[in-house]
Amino acid sequence: NTFGAEGIAALSGSGAAPSVLRLEGCDLGDAGAARLAAWPGLAGVRHLDISQNRIGSEGLRALARAEGRLESLVLGGTGPGWARGLEALLR
Repeated sequence: NTFGAEGIAALSGSGAAPSVLRLEGCDLGDAGAARLAAWPGLAGVRHLDISQNRIGSEGLRALARAEGRLESLVLGGTGPGWARGLEALLR
């Protein structure tokens, strides 16, 4: 599934704001994570799965700065460097 950063751009233009967003294995990378973080609809998401997306510390830092109130976040297999990004999420 190659949703990627382009798919995030399309989602952000849709106006949809689901409470559960599953983007497992969508090839987001840091660029897609940054676009997701900039999407105003992310504030309404409570459960986010971004596992298996090769997101590094840069993308996770962008998500850490995003507005929102996540209740659950699935990060498994996001890629090397995720630990530094996770530190940003926990601050």
